[in-house]
Amino acid sequence: GSAANRRRFLLEIIEAIAAQWSADRIGVKLSPGGRFHGAGDEDPVKAAQGLVAELDGAGLAYLHLAEVLAGSLPALPPGLELRERRLAPELRRLFRGPVIVNAGFDGQSAQAALDEGWADAVAFGALFIANPDLPERLRRGAAFNPPDHATFHGGQGEAGFAVLGVAFRAGAFHGESVFEQAGDQPIHQAGKFAGSDQAGDVF
Repeated sequence: GSAANRRRFLLEIIEAIAAQWSADRIGVKLSPGGRFHGAGDEDPVKAAQGLVAELDGAGLAYLHLAEVLAGSLPALPPGLELRERRLAPELRRLFRGPVIVNAGFDGQSAQAALDEGWADAVAFGALFIANPDLPERLRRGAAFNPPDHATFHGGQGEAGFAVLGVAFRAGAFHGESVFEQAGDQPIHQAGKFAGSDQAGDVF
């Protein structure tokens, strides 16, 4: 349908939910400018701006902007197309509530987004799956394990992943006590983290 009708559909959903809970308990997550299997907007910037401007008056708890940018993923899921530039800074000017941003951030760029005022929080998804000790790595400025999307959500069975000072196998997430102490240095263990059905954005 038209961009106006698609905006109206989302706003009617928010209105219906807000009739049961207050709007300030509702968050909306958008992927502005994203294209998947050919589905997208001819003018994604205009479409995102129009929707965010209307969401500004809805009294939401937060707006979460998850953008898929060039360089943010080492391998693309089939049918997914990338954008070259981030829309979040300009969309932030249209929304007065809390804004969470996601995709392609490391510690330095996440801090810059907060310092520049176009984000109130930064979410990490793929990077957290590959680095379950991500807060500590950010604190230390340590190197990251590269995400392997083929292993996410149980894609390639049981495999290992490395944390600072401890190496785990994925079985440890299923009640097994499987780990190896290794001092204070990062371990680069063969294999990748198999993922979890419960893995997602953490901020």
